[in-house]
This record gives sequence, structure tokens and C-alpha cells, in this order.
Amino acid sequence: MSFSFKLSNRRRLAFVSVSLFLVLYIVWHTFSLSTSNDIQESPSLFGQETKSSIDIYESNNPHHQIEQNEHIPSTTTPSFSTTTSNSIAVPADVTSTTNHVQECTVSFDGQKPVTQYVLMIDAGSTGSRVHVYQFNNCNPSPKLEEEYFKMIEPGLSSFAGNPDGAAASLNPLLEFALEHVPDEHKKCSPIAVKATAGLRLTGESEARAILNAVKSHLLEDYPFPLAGKDSVSILDGAMEGVYAWVTINYLLGSLNVGSSESTVAVMDLGGASTQLVFEPHFPNPQQKLSEGDHKYVLEYNNRQYELYQFSHLGYGLKEARKLIHKIVVNTADILRNSLDTDDVPYEITHPCLHLNASMQHSSSTKDGGSVNFAFKGPSLAHSSLQCRAFAEKVLYKEKECQLAPCSFNGVHQPKFTETFNDAPIYLISYFYDRLIDLGMPSTFTIEDMKYVADRVCSGPDSWLDAFSLTNSLGALKQEPEWCLDLNYMISLLSVGYEIPNNRQLYTAKKINNKELGWCLGASLSILSESNGEFKCTITEEAL
Repeated sequence: MSFSFKLSNRRRLAFVSVSLFLVLYIVWHTFSLSTSNDIQESPSLFGQETKSSIDIYESNNPHHQIEQNEHIPSTTTPSFSTTTSNSIAVPADVTSTTNHVQECTVSFDGQKPVTQYVLMIDAGSTGSRVHVYQFNNCNPSPKLEEEYFKMIEPGLSSFAGNPDGAAASLNPLLEFALEHVPDEHKKCSPIAVKATAGLRLTGESEARAILNAVKSHLLEDYPFPLAGKDSVSILDGAMEGVYAWVTINYLLGSLNVGSSESTVAVMDLGGASTQLVFEPHFPNPQQKLSEGDHKYVLEYNNRQYELYQFSHLGYGLKEARKLIHKIVVNTADILRNSLDTDDVPYEITHPCLHLNASMQHSSSTKDGGSVNFAFKGPSLAHSSLQCRAFAEKVLYKEKECQLAPCSFNGVHQPKFTETFNDAPIYLISYFYDRLIDLGMPSTFTIEDMKYVADRVCSGPDSWLDAFSLTNSLGALKQEPEWCLDLNYMISLLSVGYEIPNNRQLYTAKKINNKELGWCLGASLSILSESNGEFKCTITEEAL
């Protein structure tokens, strides 16, 4: 037994030794072949460009192959014969923002500061707002870390004839900015003040006086440098819409390199104007967006976006109220009678007010005077349908359309049903404010809006059932025009823009806890221009 045991151990030892030798030989042989192949193939690595995973993905996508073969105009030499170029600074390789702050001690390229701030004041028609944006440069492209926001009322346009008062009205916003920008960054944090449609409507001389006063106030009393020669100016309506489009698609990640997400459409309803921007996709690949001042070509991350944009001045919510009131007054029988005195409050039943509502309205006369009217709401049942009929009249759908198809007021617009069937449509600003307070979800249809409008127009008895769990009951009692607002928005969407009643719509005030609107897009422009890189050019093509 003892011998047999020793003999078995020797055999095992021999077997293990042979096995180890064979394994070592196989490993050595394989390594030699691999090294030989690498040496033979290495010259080809210098003969062709190495592709990243994104490049491979794009080259296998037929849609991307077409785009790669197209000539993308230079940001300095557009390929169009008649162009007006506006440099929009949006960082390349934009990523969706989150609340996570990635810390670093040196910026990615070693040249930019780690942290940068941009201050943007939106001087709107109803109030002014400041956005303090904090970015970091820890990654290849700037990343939005934080946003600080404050709003005040009234807007700069309320100070017509008092430019110094207009400038001083921004002090609470500027003090807010001082609190949120560290001292060591204040002198290197550019600021811009962009007025929108409200100031445009005050007239050129009044607007210029206000803007000059604001500019002097910033230069003399605050440490923030102005962001270029046009840093205090009226923002063109077209750029307002395009910047809002950049903001929302930036936050959604739709503009990321290699993103397969479709860009979204943006409808922005302000007080004095409303903007629409979207990227139409025509069923016929040979068909392109018609030339005209409605067309913007956005070059972004080596990709070209042909955007339809239009700013409808005079069709913001507050201006629309005036138009509807005017057409109601002109339609009323009382106007067929003599307007003998300005002091008599003529009474008109207004279909766009809620049940038993009342409000005073002053209307201008041809001789420069004014007539006071007492509007009252229906007494028996709401008149939402009649209200929408008046709203449709102010859209002037019957106006001559010189370049078909048209949306309203003779303005060309590709049809949503033909060129933008699937991607989301975002409604922002007053769309959000008027709907969300009534308990509307973030996605809905025009039919849903009609249902809510009927409840609002039905008056206080209906409100207790429909809106008891919202914070809107007090506001509804104080704002008799809420019924008008909803029906105007319905008419604008369904009749003006011709959006199907059953299409899902989206609304939001923030994405990733960042405010929506044009301000972030404009701030990205300032940031990129100051760095001298990551530029994308928007080219406006004129007829």
C-alpha cells in the first residue's frame, strides 16, 4: 500500500509538470502571433482616420450619411448669396443638465476658468426677470450647474417718459445678482439686458431712451461687464423664438452629438407677441423649407437644422385681449347709436367673460377721445363657442396667403400634419401659467383645454366642483378675462396653427429644474462668444 501510494504521487507530479509546460507554450505562441500581426498592420493606422463609436453610428445611419455629404456653410462665409448672420454661441456636444455638480480644480482645456457666470435680464412686457447662470468647464463643453431666478413687475415699457425710473426699476434684480455671484467672479461675469415685444410697442424714441438709461446705470453703478455692444437692446422676435428653441432642446438633450431624439417644437406665448419655432420634416426628401425671413439655418455640432420660425407681434395674450375687446365693441349694437359723451358707461354682454362677471373697458374713438364700457358676462349659460368665434376673427384666416400654406394673418407656415407629425410640441410662458394653475397635467390635448375652458366660463358655481383642489379659486374671481384667455389659446392652436384637436401637447416651466424660455439660449451665446469657440451660426435667409 505504501509503495502504491508513492508511485501514484510521482505520476501526478509528472502529469502536472507536462501540463504546465504545454500551457506556457500555448500562451507564448499566441502572444508571438498577435505581436506579429500588430506589427504588420500598424502602417494602416496612419493611412486612415480612426472612427469613434459616434462616427461609426452615424456612418451606418442613411440619414446621417446624407448630412455628412452635404456642404455645411462656414460660420464666417455662408453659402447663401444674401444672408444676415447672427452668431449664436451654443456649446458643442451639449449634455442635458442635472443638479449634480462635478468638481474639478482645473478646467478641461486648462485655459478657461473652472466656473463661469452669465447674467441675463429679460425685460418683458409684463415684468422683468433676471437669470443668474452658473456653468463649469470641468468637461469638454460647459455644463450648466445652477440657475438663480427673480422676477419683478411692472416691465420697462411701463416707464415710458421716465427712462431713469425704468433703469432704477431693475435694482432689485441687480442686487439679487450681486448676492449670487461671488466677489471674485463679479468683474468677469457678463450681463445683458434684452427687452422684448412690450418695449418694441412703445415706439423707437421712447425705447432708445430707456435702454440708454439702463446701460448707463449698469456701467456706472454695478461691477458686471456688459456682454458686447448690443448687450442692452431690444431682442428681435425671431431670435427670441430661436433662443427658446435652443434652450428647450439643450435641456432635453436633443442637440447632443449622436442623439437619436427628434427636436421638439416650441410655442412661446408672451404678453405682446407669440413665437413658433420647429424643424419641419417634409415627406418628399427633395422638398425643402421655402426661402424667406421665416427660415433660419442653425449650424450646431457639425449638424445643420433648417428651422421654421415666426414671431407674431400683437398676438401675445395681453394684446389679443385688446383685439377681442375691440371687435366685441365694434360688433355691439351700441356702436350704431350716437356716442354723445365719454362719461356714460355703455353696457355690453361679453361672451368671453365668465357667467355674471363684470369689468370696465375704455375704447378709443376716431377723434382721439375715449368711451367707457361696462362689460358683463352672460347670465344664463357660458358662451365659449361664441368667444372662440370672436377670437378666430382677430386671427384673419381669410387674409391673402402669398406663399402657401399659411397659418393666420397671411403668414406662411408648413402644416404640422404634413411636416411635424410625431415629435413633441412644447407650450411655454402664458400657456403654462393659464393652464397649470387650473390643475391641468403636463400633457393634454386641445379637447382637454376646451373642457377646462367651459368650466372656467361657467362661473363660480362650476369652479367649486372643478377647481376646489387647486389654488386658482381666488384668482378666478379677480380675473374675469381668464375665460377669454383660454378660448383665445384654443383658437390660436387649433385654427391659427392648425394643430389637430386630439394631438398630445406638452407644457412646462422648468426642465431639470432649469427655467424655460429664451434666456438660457442667449446666455449660452454670450458664454461661447467670450471663449471664441463652440460657435454655431444662425443664418437668416431673405427673399
